[in-house]
Amino acid sequence: MTFLAPRSARMKTKTLVLTLVALVSSEISSQVSAVEIAAGINLDGWVDTVATGTTNNGDTPSTTDFASTALLRVGWEPTEKIAAVMSFRTPDDQGALELNEAYGTVAPSDQWQFGMGKSYGPFGYFAAEPTGLYTVTNALVTNLYSVSPTGVWATFTPNEQVNVMLVVADALATEVTPGGKASADTNDVSPGLDVVWTPNSQLAMDFEVYADPNAGGADAQNDPGDIYTFGFNAQYTNAGILVAVEALQRITQYAGTASTTGGDNDDYHEFTWAAVVTGKLPESTPCPMSLSGQVSQLINNQATGSTSGNTLSKAQLALLTNPMGSTNFGVNFELFYLRDGHGNTTTDQATNTYGLAIEGLFVLK
Repeated sequence: MTFLAPRSARMKTKTLVLTLVALVSSEISSQVSAVEIAAGINLDGWVDTVATGTTNNGDTPSTTDFASTALLRVGWEPTEKIAAVMSFRTPDDQGALELNEAYGTVAPSDQWQFGMGKSYGPFGYFAAEPTGLYTVTNALVTNLYSVSPTGVWATFTPNEQVNVMLVVADALATEVTPGGKASADTNDVSPGLDVVWTPNSQLAMDFEVYADPNAGGADAQNDPGDIYTFGFNAQYTNAGILVAVEALQRITQYAGTASTTGGDNDDYHEFTWAAVVTGKLPESTPCPMSLSGQVSQLINNQATGSTSGNTLSKAQLALLTNPMGSTNFGVNFELFYLRDGHGNTTTDQATNTYGLAIEGLFVLK
C-alpha cells in the first residue's frame, strides 16, 4: 500500500522517497512501504538525529549543535479509491508531537483524484522530510517553499505524460514577509496551479504558480499587497545518476524600499535556484553508498531594479551510506559552505561559513 498523498504519481522527491538510505540500493528512488498493522491501516515514520559543527570568518562564534526530530504517520485505505493520512512530527527539535498532516483523498477514476485537509502541498522539488533528501541539510531554495497548507485540491491525469493539480488553500506563502506580516494570519485563500510533464521515463518537468492575496506588505494607505510565486523544476535520471534543477521567483507587493515617485513601497523580489547531482558508488565499496553534490542560491532585492539586496550562496557535498546493509538505517555525512553577502556593501563584510553535518537516520517502514 502507498499513501495517496497530494504529490502521488508525481516526479517530486517530496513523496515518501527513502532517498538517504534507499538511493544506495537497487533503485534510485524507491517508495517507502509502510507497515500494515491492521486491515487497511498502515504505519510508518522516522527518527532523524543530526550533529552539526560550523566555523566562519565573521564575528559569530563557531557552533556545535545536536538535533533530533521524529515523525509518526498512520494511513488508512479501506478501498483503492479512498484513503486518509494523519502524521505527527516534533517541530524544530522540540519534544512534543504536533499535527503535521491530516487529509483524505478520493479517486473516482484513474484520471481524477480529489483531496482535502492539511498536507505538504505540491509546490517545490526538494523533500519536506529527511527520508526524501539527497543531502543532510537543506538547499537554500527551500526557504521559499510552502509549509503544510490546509485546503482542497483536484488532480487530473489525462495520460502518463501529464499531471495537473489545482489547489486552493488557506495560505501558500506562509513565511513572514519582508513587510513584517505573516501571510498565515490572513483569511484569504490562496489559489495555485501545478503542471508536471513527463515526456519519457528519464525526464520530468514541473511548472507551478500560486498567489497569496493580501499577504504582502502595505502601501501608504495601509492597503495590503499580494504575494506571487512562480516555479520550475526538472529531473533527469539515467544509469543510476540523477540530475535535478529548480528555480523560484517570489514577488511581495509593497514590501520593498520606499518609492521615490510616491508614497508606496516598491515590490520585494526574491529569486532562488538549486541544482543537485547524485548517484550510487560502485558495488566494490565497503557498504552501499551514494554521493551527492548540490549548489543553491537565494537573492533578495529590496525593490524593483535594486542592487542593494542580499545574496546567500551554498555548496554541499554529501556521502550517504547504509553501513548495516539495511534501508532502515543510514549514516550520512555532509561538508557545506555558506556565503552570506550581507547586502553586498563594502562596509559590511561577507561571512563565509564552513560546516560539517553527520546524520543518523532510522526509518520505520
